[in-house]
Amino acid sequence: MTTRSITRQNSRSFQIADKRNHVSEYQLKK
Repeated sequence: MTTRSITRQNSRSFQIADKRNHVSEYQLKK
């Protein structure tokens, strides 16, 4: 596994978690 592929996976999972956080924050404000 190259460092580039590892970084790609980490950034991908981070974006998914970030979207979940935005959704939960939006629901809380509602």
